[in-house]
Amino acid sequence: HLACSSCCPKLSNKCPACASPIGHNRCRAMESVLESVFVPCPNAKLGCTEHVSYGKESTHGKECTFSHCSCPALDCNYTGSYSQIYSHFVDDHRHKPKSMSFLCGGSVDVQMN
Repeated sequence: HLACSSCCPKLSNKCPACASPIGHNRCRAMESVLESVFVPCPNAKLGCTEHVSYGKESTHGKECTFSHCSCPALDCNYTGSYSQIYSHFVDDHRHKPKSMSFLCGGSVDVQMN
């Protein structure tokens, strides 16, 4: 009964096939197999071409320049990749103040030049 460390809590530490306890012992051979499997970045639809080890998607996703970001203008619902957000802001919000809070995975104060 194998499950990776990130799946065990989701499965309540029970095998999805037979409901037997999975346990807490690591299977290093299976970990090596999973590390050799590469999957596309979660932001592939936004243009990222990176492939990352299975289970490492969230780590890359937090650093990926194609992550979805929200426009810093409070009255705007635009979301786009990091590379698109500056162009959107300049094109659509020239009249806005140049210093404001910016939300891209977390709140950050920025100043647009």
